[in-house]
Amino acid sequence: MARAAEGFRRFAAADARLERSIARDFYAHPDVHEIGRRMDEIAGDLGTMG
Repeated sequence: MARAAEGFRRFAAADARLERSIARDFYAHPDVHEIGRRMDEIAGDLGTMG
């Protein structure tokens, strides 16, 4: 049982590292900021339509 718990702990730690790496790469990409800006612009336009 202790071996399974250790394996799960190691898996969870590796999963957390991978998630942080993906998030860091995603938010560092220059297109992300442009996409966010355009989404805000569209949301503003939709808000003034109704």
